[in-house]
Amino acid sequence: MRDSEILVTHHKELMELSHNISFIEMPRPRKLAALMELCTRLLGIKRGSVWLFPPERDRISCEWLHDTEQPGRNSCVSPNGAEFNLFRSDHPEYFQAITEERVIAVEDARNDIRTRSFDRDYLSVQNIHSMLDAPIFDGEQLSGVVCLESDVRRDWSVPDISLAVAIADTMVTLAHRPEALLICLLYTVLATLGWLWFTRRPPRLTVTVSLGLALDLFLISAWLFLTGGYTNPLVSLLLLPIAVAIILVPLRESIALTVIGFGFYTAMVLWHTPLTHEHHNANLTQLHLMGMWATFAITATMLLLVVGSLARRLRQKQGQLAEFRENRLRDEQVIALGLSAAAVAHRLGTPLNTMALLVDEMKSVHTDPSLADDLGLMEKQLGLCSNHLHQLSTAAMQAKAAQQEILPLHFWMMRLRESATLLWPASPIHWQAPFPDQPVAVDATLDQAILNLLANALTASPSWVTVSAGDSDEGRVAIVVEDHGKGLELSLQNTAGDGVVDSEHGLGVGLFLSNATIQRHGGTLKARADRTGTTMIIDLPQAQAHTQGDKEAE
Repeated sequence: MRDSEILVTHHKELMELSHNISFIEMPRPRKLAALMELCTRLLGIKRGSVWLFPPERDRISCEWLHDTEQPGRNSCVSPNGAEFNLFRSDHPEYFQAITEERVIAVEDARNDIRTRSFDRDYLSVQNIHSMLDAPIFDGEQLSGVVCLESDVRRDWSVPDISLAVAIADTMVTLAHRPEALLICLLYTVLATLGWLWFTRRPPRLTVTVSLGLALDLFLISAWLFLTGGYTNPLVSLLLLPIAVAIILVPLRESIALTVIGFGFYTAMVLWHTPLTHEHHNANLTQLHLMGMWATFAITATMLLLVVGSLARRLRQKQGQLAEFRENRLRDEQVIALGLSAAAVAHRLGTPLNTMALLVDEMKSVHTDPSLADDLGLMEKQLGLCSNHLHQLSTAAMQAKAAQQEILPLHFWMMRLRESATLLWPASPIHWQAPFPDQPVAVDATLDQAILNLLANALTASPSWVTVSAGDSDEGRVAIVVEDHGKGLELSLQNTAGDGVVDSEHGLGVGLFLSNATIQRHGGTLKARADRTGTTMIIDLPQAQAHTQGDKEAE
């Protein structure tokens, strides 16, 4: 058979083996055994072995040796468990040759300058006459040697050398473990699904989060087990689930996860797939440094995402809590004012009734026309006081039983106009119709708040007040009350209604109560004053309007 035919046959069998699914799924030792058995069978030689450089690079260590006389075992393993090592100091010519030459093809190994140092302790003992060594390169880095040995003198042919080189190149592909890749893909998929699930449906029980973090620890540990165990520079990734557990779950569960992580780390110290074999003893120092960089980058990114998200949520909750406390304080002030108003109304009711009776008696006793006019005026003023007290009591009852209703804005504005006309028949209030149809949620307390603002405007500007309404920002409406009065102090324009202020015409609580009511309905009250007067802007959210079909269904 010609060399070309032999070459094709050798490479065909090597390709069939290396591309076989069962071979791809084999662990590395079984792959090495299959390759060395193939090589010794095709070449008809006694021994085939794979040697690797350790990080010190002062020797090569035997990883697998196939001997045709002992085909079922790895002959690198001695009965006492000692490793087979060839030291550079004992064989300098050989180490120089495998560094400088692509292939060492020696017919007479016992006398060749490159291999004769092996004669006394190895070649003569094992009856080896010829050697064919092909260096294994991982990129530009020399990482090992494929050594083929014949027990008869042999002039190595081109097909022999080609097969040795192909076997050496095949060793590089054995570094990529499909199990490690599959675990990475599985972890990525599960982590993505978990993030989507917890984002849309936050777990109610912390034990769910703890189980997810325990699964993270298991998958990370499984990946580390296949890629060097505790020698992998990415081993610090085990700290990430523990750090998240300390932040998210109770102390008892975080302690349990810490113990689980410690157990996984200890197991990897005792049992793991050596990283040296996986990477053909490449430059592990550089690999470790790059791994440390990757660990820092991943850890920093995860801490930024997790801790940063928690910090933002904490600030959001603190803001909500502060707003709740402010609203609670304002509600307490409103309640206190309501109680005070009820008490005042109750206390003033009896004196006013007594004064009304006295006025009636004085009118029946005294017939002096001038005195009758004064008594009539007094009776009128007492009636006004009684009406105000009645309105106060009625407003309190309405506020207690207030129920929101959704009305079109123009309908609500017409209701406010009717109420204002009844209260101030001769008032100069200009209602700038037409009004929009956006729906708003209102009740009796909101009506009273707007009427209070109108009362303040009429007090400050008895000759002219205007009311308008329109669209504000998206999903909101604005009601504007303008007057030509003196206006608010500049210091109060940005804080209108935030507190009780002094008033020349009353207790100064109307603006405060109106603002509290508007805020309770999700709105805001703003004031703007200049030389021409004061403008009060009530900003309210739109409500979801009920369709006619919905009303009929109800």
